[in-house]
Amino acid sequence: MPTTKPATEKTSLRRQLSWPVIVVMLLGGHATLIITAVTMAVGGTGRGVVPDYYQKAIDYDQHKADLATSARLGWQLTLTPGSLVDADGQRIVSATLIDAQGHAVEQAEVHLRFVRLVDGQTVDTVLSAHAKRLGVYEAVVHLPEAGWYQADLLAELETNRFVERQEIKITGGTATAGEEGV
Repeated sequence: MPTTKPATEKTSLRRQLSWPVIVVMLLGGHATLIITAVTMAVGGTGRGVVPDYYQKAIDYDQHKADLATSARLGWQLTLTPGSLVDADGQRIVSATLIDAQGHAVEQAEVHLRFVRLVDGQTVDTVLSAHAKRLGVYEAVVHLPEAGWYQADLLAELETNRFVERQEIKITGGTATAGEEGV
């Protein structure tokens, strides 16, 4: 006659094997979650990058007041980044500034800050008035990479102060000799 083990021995063996398996599975799941979180934090889309976030938080009330003043001014900005990049990563960026009546805003001091949303890289520049086109300000800016940028503009004329923020997509490739826009 075949002998069988008592039921208590099978149960205790199963119980002895199940606890280590549960612990190993919990540790493996935890390690997977940690690796996923680190990967998302380091190599994410970059929309979470906020350069100077602490200073922006401190200056929040002043920034809101500047936005309200800008809205009352009624100025409008059209920002146009050049699509062609030279060998040094330079491209022409132009900004057209018009007042509430549709007239060109002339002789303003125009500052522009680009923040690349992928990695938070910041480029500051001052735009100069275009010699032949009223209300148009231009600069050659080091923006070699295509992608999404946050553009913060500050234009000052006498006592008027205009601020605006735009998210723009910069496209384009390298210009060859003789092409316009570089």
